[in-house]
Amino acid sequence: MIKKDKYITVKRASKYLSIPLRTVYRLVNQGMIKSIRIGGKINCLLSDVEHCYEYGTNSFPEKERSANDQFDKRKHPRSNTNLICRYLISLPPFKDISSEAIIKNLSAGGVFLFSQNKALTGIDVDDRIELSFLLDLDNYKTVNVDIKGRVVRKSEKGIAVKFRDIDENIKKSIKKYVG
Repeated sequence: MIKKDKYITVKRASKYLSIPLRTVYRLVNQGMIKSIRIGGKINCLLSDVEHCYEYGTNSFPEKERSANDQFDKRKHPRSNTNLICRYLISLPPFKDISSEAIIKNLSAGGVFLFSQNKALTGIDVDDRIELSFLLDLDNYKTVNVDIKGRVVRKSEKGIAVKFRDIDENIKKSIKKYVG
């Protein structure tokens, strides 16, 4: 006999959990609540919704998920961090900006640097950047990461950097750190 999973609509899940509908959609998009689409409508796995009810929406056990049920659907999953980073940007003509920032978001594809330093005001999208930071891996192993990238987005809070010409060993270390 094949066990069938039970599903409920997103609207019912929202009422059952007493949370806004958009929060249920966020949990579905993050992979916290497994879902399927039936007739153009998203339906949530009842056992995941009950888990949210019992333990809260921020408490999920590590689940065995298939390759199709990834928690982060991005090409390079990200991890929130608070790593200190040293950066250097060479701007024409002959101007260098060198300072420290905090890596708030790390992936094998890039980082988001947060800095309260006014030096970021001189940085523009497409500027080349060199980053240096340490990753603490398992077994008390620390990896020094020196990497080049390009600024792809700038905001009041910081800059997003996409890595370029990344060494495969560094990429593996970052993936191991991110998880």
